[in-house]
Amino acid sequence: MQSPFTGGHAKLQKEPMTLEFRKELFDITYHYYVCEDTGQQFTNDEIDTLNQNQVLDKYRAKHGLEAF
Repeated sequence: MQSPFTGGHAKLQKEPMTLEFRKELFDITYHYYVCEDTGQQFTNDEIDTLNQNQVLDKYRAKHGLEAF
C-alpha cells in the first residue's frame, strides 16, 4: 500500500480493539495501515468496510439476525 502522506510504503497492521455499536461493545481485530516514513496510522474505504463488517456480524450473531 502507498502512503497518502509521503507516497512511500505503508504496512498493514492488526490489533484487538473494542468498538461500540448501538450502545453495546464488540471485540474485533482492527485493521489499519502505518506509514513507514512517518508512523502515522490511516485506513482506506476497503479497510473501513472490513472493520465495520466485523462489528455488524457480531451484532447480528448476538441478536440472531440474518445478514442480507
